[in-house]
Amino acid sequence: WETANLPFSETKAKKVSYQRTVKIESDMAMKYVWSLYFLGADHHVEVYWNEQFIGRFLASMVPLNVRIPDRVIMKGTNNIKLVFTSAESASQQIKSQSLFAKKIYTGSAREIFLVGSPHIWVSDVKYTNKFNETLTNSDIKYTVNLSSGKIENLLKYQNASDSSKSNSSTAASAKIELFLKKKSTGETIATANPKDIKIESDRTLSETFYMNVSNFDLWSPDQPNLYEIYIKISRNGNLLDDWKTNFAFRKFNSYKQNGKNLLMLNNSPFEIKAVSYIDDYNNINQTLSAARLEDDFNLIKTLGANVIRMKYNPPHPYFANICDEKGMILFLELPVYDAPASVINTNEIKVYMQNYAKQLFVNYESRPSVFAYGISDGVVEGTEESSKFFSLLSTLFKNQTDKLIYKIIPFGSSSVDVKNFDFIGLRNLQQKVDLNSIEEEFLRNKILIGDKPLFMSYGALIQPKNHNGYADPLSIEFQAFTISNVYKIVQDNSGCGSIINTFNDYNLNSPILITDNKDLYLASSGLMDRNRRQRLSYSTVQALFNNEKEPLLNAGSYTEKAPFSFIVSGFVLGIAVILLINRFKRFREYMFRAILRPYNFYADIRDQRIMSSFQTIFLGSITAFTIGLYLTSILYFYRTSFIAQYFFMMITPLDAVQELLFKIIWVPELSALIIALFSFAFAAIVAVIINSFAFITQARIYYNDSLVLAVWSGVPILILLPISVILIRILVVSPATIWLFLILYAAVMIWTLARIFRSSGVVFDVRMSRVYIIGGIFFLLFVLLPLGFYQIKFSLFDYLGYFSDVFLGI
Repeated sequence: WETANLPFSETKAKKVSYQRTVKIESDMAMKYVWSLYFLGADHHVEVYWNEQFIGRFLASMVPLNVRIPDRVIMKGTNNIKLVFTSAESASQQIKSQSLFAKKIYTGSAREIFLVGSPHIWVSDVKYTNKFNETLTNSDIKYTVNLSSGKIENLLKYQNASDSSKSNSSTAASAKIELFLKKKSTGETIATANPKDIKIESDRTLSETFYMNVSNFDLWSPDQPNLYEIYIKISRNGNLLDDWKTNFAFRKFNSYKQNGKNLLMLNNSPFEIKAVSYIDDYNNINQTLSAARLEDDFNLIKTLGANVIRMKYNPPHPYFANICDEKGMILFLELPVYDAPASVINTNEIKVYMQNYAKQLFVNYESRPSVFAYGISDGVVEGTEESSKFFSLLSTLFKNQTDKLIYKIIPFGSSSVDVKNFDFIGLRNLQQKVDLNSIEEEFLRNKILIGDKPLFMSYGALIQPKNHNGYADPLSIEFQAFTISNVYKIVQDNSGCGSIINTFNDYNLNSPILITDNKDLYLASSGLMDRNRRQRLSYSTVQALFNNEKEPLLNAGSYTEKAPFSFIVSGFVLGIAVILLINRFKRFREYMFRAILRPYNFYADIRDQRIMSSFQTIFLGSITAFTIGLYLTSILYFYRTSFIAQYFFMMITPLDAVQELLFKIIWVPELSALIIALFSFAFAAIVAVIINSFAFITQARIYYNDSLVLAVWSGVPILILLPISVILIRILVVSPATIWLFLILYAAVMIWTLARIFRSSGVVFDVRMSRVYIIGGIFFLLFVLLPLGFYQIKFSLFDYLGYFSDVFLGI
């Protein structure tokens, strides 16, 4: 055991245990009902009290209240043990395999309280209010839940003058009073009729109260007029419990006015001016202090935003309270980001999301600042699985809340399921799309969704020290340029607003290729960095949100160039091949026979004809470097593409492998060298496999002969050499030709593999059908075993389907 201070963002373990002792005096143990209140922990928490297992609970950063049974509480010293575990299986995939998933921290990232409540207490309050057309009168319905502990303990501590003390030891009467007060002055503006109730031990009662209120002030981000619900529970004049919670008069809805689809706040058109906020700060990670939360709120308020989209996690209750009091609308979301429909429609995820949603309702439904709930972001539309998921969750929300419901869809959707959704968001998952295409896609989706308001969610990843001008897609100026232009596209085309991604930089769960930052785990998409230093984009957004003059942006000059070393290397390799062919007669003969008369060539190897080891190794080196140049050209061109980022996230789930890969991709010379070495090593491994079969069959084939077979079978690879010299330049001019070059590469590799099989058949003097069957089995095992593991562990094929739908449009 080590000493630990909570709250803390634990990064080292997927499972962590904490324990401590607390002293509860004898009279306090009897007088109160005890519970643990978690403000935010990940993912599951197991609670043990005095070595007794209380339960395993879903936390997932949503506030959680766990009652401790009276039977396990001891008078005096008590031991508390908490075991936090990360998500597993599909729940883990949902959290970690989205495009830019935030860092997952184990343990309790927010505070934990040990709370003592009286034996009759207010456990929950919900309300709804119905307005008249002019919003000058409101009928309010309150639902108050009362819970009880051991009534006999309550009666034991009643005043001796309590005449009912001897009446019963299993039930007690109490009086409930409810008041509505103006928070700024404490003035009571309305009172509900009090109620007398009778409650038994360990029960929960639900009581309904009604009020009719006039002459109130409406709540909005500009004028956050706040009221307070105050509830008292008393018995024979003695106060047992009281409860306060924020209340506001405001009305949210969507509406069509003058041909425009609008969001409405208090019967007035409302434009979303939002930023995505992610709990993260340098050194303290997800564990933000109250002071830090206040400072962040003030920075967002100064920005001119009227909405905060809580991305990945719901807000700290204290942060939500600040939004209530100082005027800021909150969008809360289910943690469903860039996920395949087949994964989210599994029973595991559906149950997880339903439980998560119910926890949101318990903790945030009555918050005045909560405007809307998001169901998903980036899920492919138009599939049976996604329709089932949307139907299940949107119906749940509609039955539980009067808040608005939205989802964010990716570019390229051919249809949109709008049932039960009040407004829709649109998000571009392609890093390099021109502004005309964005505007066309926005207008196309407006037609698709019909009478639903449409907003855009957008931003840009950057290199924090890149000031090359907005012509460079990784520059600080490009981020400001993109935000400014897309914001105007949304406004000019009657969108209902914008969500800027993101307010702050944050730590990622996996490395990122796109930005080539020193810290590969930094999502540098923020208007501010992790230390809250402002960027140019902060000033730009502030000007846009407040209709002020925007800062001037430097265009700079930037063009995509092929590394000069590629051209030099390609010419050197080409010249080397020509020199070998012209200068060495035997090499020339081998080359032409390997291509035109492969059977005779392989027969010579079988008959132990002398082959130059130097020439074989030289040829192997040239073909290996050809593969290195060809693949590196493709990788280097796509180094700033979301396509490459998502693809590598799928095929290389180990972070250490991704880190190494991403670093070398940005150094093309090193990348080409490493790929060449791996290619030559692969040829050597193939030679080992061939030699192993020779040993089993007792054929007179030595390793040198096997290496000759492996290397000379790859002669067709030389076709790629002249193309690799100019490949990047072609892709810059016409990116769509990538399919031609990928097909060409696949065809050459299949040709090479077929030649290896044929050479083996000749050398071992067996029927070709037998060689192809055995070789095919080994090839399938080599491919299918890793794929099977990836499918079980990471749902590879589901995510590949998502990749093809969203990024490739197949």
